[in-house]
Amino acid sequence: MKSLFFAHLVLFTLIGSAQNPLPQITKSFEAQFPNQKVLAWNNNSSDDYEGDLPEEVYEGDTDQASTDAQKAQIKKNEDGYTPYRPEGWRDSVGKEYPRQNFEPPTHYQAQFVMAGIDMTATFKADGTFVIAKGKVESLPKKVSSAIKNEFKGKAYKLTGDMEEAIVPSSVTPIYRVFVEVKHEKKHTVKINGNGKVISNTIK
Repeated sequence: MKSLFFAHLVLFTLIGSAQNPLPQITKSFEAQFPNQKVLAWNNNSSDDYEGDLPEEVYEGDTDQASTDAQKAQIKKNEDGYTPYRPEGWRDSVGKEYPRQNFEPPTHYQAQFVMAGIDMTATFKADGTFVIAKGKVESLPKKVSSAIKNEFKGKAYKLTGDMEEAIVPSSVTPIYRVFVEVKHEKKHTVKINGNGKVISNTIK
């Protein structure tokens, strides 16, 4: 479970902020983050390119003075194109834009702002809350003290983005920081809000 704290969910293909989540997901968000307003919803469903794109793609490649279109007595549309599509056009377009079977979303993401932090919360399709995280500019005092104790007597500096995560398995937020120690490789340190070091890995 801990490996999910800050793992990037690469499975997301964002398809717009107008995607309405299922009722159980909305309910789960409201229970997890009361009084917070969702700015946008996204999910990881697949697009059916054959159904969505081919006509536009073909139209864009159509000659404005298409001889075939003239023969078919097709008038130009408002954009000045003759949207003539000869027999078999779907087959030719399908080779360049192969059909993808539509799959319902397995995860949803909510974008919102909490305590001045831009957060992204992830939920499963059944409404199960997975993780919420966002970048922070500073760390709580207990977390900063824990870092000093962890690298006591060593020359170090914080590098990269610092993140705060909220996960079901932890009562307090989890913070991830990158630490460069002199004569050592970079450390990735995860610390909870009480100042307890959860992990310290070296890359």
